[in-house]
Amino acid sequence: MQIIADKYNEQLFGFPNVLTMTHNQKMKIGQYLASGYVTSAEVLNMIERIPKDSTSPLAYLLKSLENLKQERLYEQKSIAHLNAENYYSMKKEGDENV
Repeated sequence: MQIIADKYNEQLFGFPNVLTMTHNQKMKIGQYLASGYVTSAEVLNMIERIPKDSTSPLAYLLKSLENLKQERLYEQKSIAHLNAENYYSMKKEGDENV
């Protein structure tokens, strides 16, 4: 987590003496990491992609993390739905062959 905070703090984002990540902000990012939907490498890459002229780099980062989490949840639901379709279609075929 400290590596992520250091990477974020290095970026400056036009606020050279102001922008450092607080404990609460670290905890918010830590929640995304703990959920398992986002890796620390992905967070570091997101920090690098935050526009330098962003008026709210933390909000940009948190929104990016939320979008990635939602995308992963959607992928998970799609896979579960496909697996269920396959399972029940195979079960139906098995019932018809009896």
